[in-house]
Amino acid sequence: MRKAVCLIAVLVITAPALADVNFEVSASGTQVTIGYTSDPGDQVRGVALLVTCSLGNRVNSVDSIHTAFNTFIDYAYDDPCAYTVGDDGGDLRNCLARHDGPGVDTVGPAVLPTVISLGVLDESGNQAPGPQTTDNLITFTLDNTTANTLTISADTLRSETGAVGTNGDLDTNLPIWCEEGPPPKCLTPETAVNPPTHLTDPGFNYYDEWVAMGEPTCWCYATQCHGDADGSQSGNSKTGYYRVGPDELNLIINGWKVLEPTRGPGLIGSNLICADFDHQEAGNSKTGYYRIGPDDLTILLANWMMYEPTKGPGVPQDCGGTLLN
Repeated sequence: MRKAVCLIAVLVITAPALADVNFEVSASGTQVTIGYTSDPGDQVRGVALLVTCSLGNRVNSVDSIHTAFNTFIDYAYDDPCAYTVGDDGGDLRNCLARHDGPGVDTVGPAVLPTVISLGVLDESGNQAPGPQTTDNLITFTLDNTTANTLTISADTLRSETGAVGTNGDLDTNLPIWCEEGPPPKCLTPETAVNPPTHLTDPGFNYYDEWVAMGEPTCWCYATQCHGDADGSQSGNSKTGYYRVGPDELNLIINGWKVLEPTRGPGLIGSNLICADFDHQEAGNSKTGYYRIGPDDLTILLANWMMYEPTKGPGVPQDCGGTLLN
């Protein structure tokens, strides 16, 4: 077993390029996924990918690794006598290696820069390589939620190009980049605007109101400003489907003129805020302010059980948000 591990370690530092490997990297919030596509005939047997970013960051967790990459090369280097193929030491972060020498990166969250050091060993004796294509070679989660640029490049201590095949290093498209950070919000100051078809206050920019109300997801539905509180349809294929009906009316009834602090409990954190279709408070300083009232009921009634195509005109999908069930 140790001889096979040593073989992979030798391959990772050999040169000439014989084939192409195109890596891809994407981020969803702080979770990052790396995949690749390789040319037929000379597939990947090992990777050595240097991970850096424009701001301080660390790897909190490695969430998945393609099962073909069953050898953590630097983890094996640290204790070759005890290592067996497929052993991750109980923590997938053991695939992360030091960027300035051999061996696994520090215990716990690995501070960037760090190296993804993985190999493929076929225990059947057929010398099978890794997959020709995979969307998910590795997925890991970073710590820093501030938007920053993540760079994936070849770790030249282990490979000149970052990928190794049966006969040596493979040409790659490294380095590659992606933006990592908090997931994009479902509304922005540019999109959170009541459309011209809105029954009350067309053109009103409700982004600040959305933030003040705790950024309720329901306000992100493309039909919410027309009385659709949950973005979903009711009805059936025989009679037709509609988006505004009894469910929304119940929200209006339960949230009717509930006063905002300090006069009342307000609606922040409650699904009742989904029935605030005009995105504005009403009332006055003497009696108190509320979010759900006559204007919201007017919007609901205007679209009450409006059948969706092909049974009817449907509710416009122009409320600024992009979500729709």
